[in-house]
Amino acid sequence: MHINFNSKGVRVVDRRETKLKPWQGVIFGLFFLIMGGIVGAMCFKQIEPYKEKKENFIKIQADVVTYVDEFDHPYTQSSYYGDEDQRWWRVIEYEVKGVKYTKKDSSFVDSIPSVITPITIYYNPDNPQDIIYGDEGSPLMGVIIGGVFALAGAIIIIKSIISGKNGEEYV
Repeated sequence: MHINFNSKGVRVVDRRETKLKPWQGVIFGLFFLIMGGIVGAMCFKQIEPYKEKKENFIKIQADVVTYVDEFDHPYTQSSYYGDEDQRWWRVIEYEVKGVKYTKKDSSFVDSIPSVITPITIYYNPDNPQDIIYGDEGSPLMGVIIGGVFALAGAIIIIKSIISGKNGEEYV
């Protein structure tokens, strides 16, 4: 039940739950199944290269030297507006065989931590600029999320087909 307040007074509106017809349920389920399959497959293809990199790369500590905004302006107290939409990227510095490297993180944070601590990275011994961040998630999470979406889509499709065969008007 929903209550509308307008200039003519109060009006009570009875809103029923919107249900899908069986053919709509199949289309809805197909969307989930296909999207879950695509996400799962894309992430699954990345698992093996990710494992190889993590096994062959060398683990070291890197210092977070600053944070930069989308225009590569460094963080200062005056540059932080407290805006919810403001994003910051870590800039790290690490040393390999006497050579210092500086790299901007590919993922952002919404707020800058009050204490900046060193982070773990893995670097390629053949190309020290090729790194993996130690706090980076494994592609396995994408496979799990894709699988959940695909499973939900399959359940919706099966339920819709059974409802249609039983002559039910709605799923």
